[in-house]
Amino acid sequence: MSPKERTSLVIMILLSSCLFLTCEKKRVGLETEGGFPESPKNLTIFNSEYDDYNSDLEPGVYDINTFVFSSSRNSQGNDFDIMLFSLGMSYPFEEDVVTIYESSGVSGIYLCIGQMLPTINSSNNEFGPYIYNCNLNNDKHEGEFLFFYSQEESKKLNIKFMVNELDLSEPQKNGYKWTGPHDANIINTPEFSEEYISIKNDIIYYCSNCSGSYNIYQKTISSDVNIIDFLNQPYDSIYDPVINVNSDADDKCPYIIDDFMVFISNRPGGFGGYDLWYSKLINEEWNEPQNFGSNINTEFDEYRPIIVKYEEIKNDLMIFSSNRKDGFGGFDLYYVGIYETK
Repeated sequence: MSPKERTSLVIMILLSSCLFLTCEKKRVGLETEGGFPESPKNLTIFNSEYDDYNSDLEPGVYDINTFVFSSSRNSQGNDFDIMLFSLGMSYPFEEDVVTIYESSGVSGIYLCIGQMLPTINSSNNEFGPYIYNCNLNNDKHEGEFLFFYSQEESKKLNIKFMVNELDLSEPQKNGYKWTGPHDANIINTPEFSEEYISIKNDIIYYCSNCSGSYNIYQKTISSDVNIIDFLNQPYDSIYDPVINVNSDADDKCPYIIDDFMVFISNRPGGFGGYDLWYSKLINEEWNEPQNFGSNINTEFDEYRPIIVKYEEIKNDLMIFSSNRKDGFGGFDLYYVGIYETK
């Protein structure tokens, strides 16, 4: 090789390296101006050609948000596992642009769930992950939480949970330990399916097909026991449907934030399949559900919505899944900005 050829080769290698480093540093994300998008937008960076749905998002510091959902990608479409990602979000005030991307930073909750997943995921279906931060040891321990999900067993779904709490055997180290899976005994029926937990003000909301169709039910956590002891109590055969919310159709996937409930239903008055509906708690009663309308709902299925609030952004984030036509295949995750929670 001549000196000239060697020089050209070195230049090409340097240019390639610079290009590679530039691509590595460039953040690939989804951008919208003026808050979250007014119409649903595909969360392309997290979706696959398989079904991706049933998410939960735990906000963290800076750009680190723990994002979990169910997907059949691991088994190429055969069964559903819980997937774990770190969702980054930036919102520079001077630009008024919200950017969502896959973050390289992770939180303590992310790391704990990552350790749990090999125990959680199985050859059965795992659906509806839900992260519930709680104080289990009288003091404030920010690393303590319960991780709920539903697992298919003998052709029915049972609610299970993992526990991450302060390790009281060595309190001076301020370390944590996780245990599970545990069964939500007081909720799970012997013969029906229970799934999709959401907890607010010591009330556990969930859905069950114990009445034939799916309805949304509630159980109040006893004040004299902690939540783990409450869930471990034997099944009590008490059904307490949420008044004003349920219909004669299927009503599923409740998610509560503040005094606002969002859920899915295939009741009359929708746009086809399962639609997203909401209800507001007024004077300690849930009011008549309202449909989110044709801007969000379609003739296809919309499924398992969640809502996250960010004070600095003018509208609130709603993530849901849908099998509408513009996705990668099956169910995809979508996000949209809503004002109904304001």
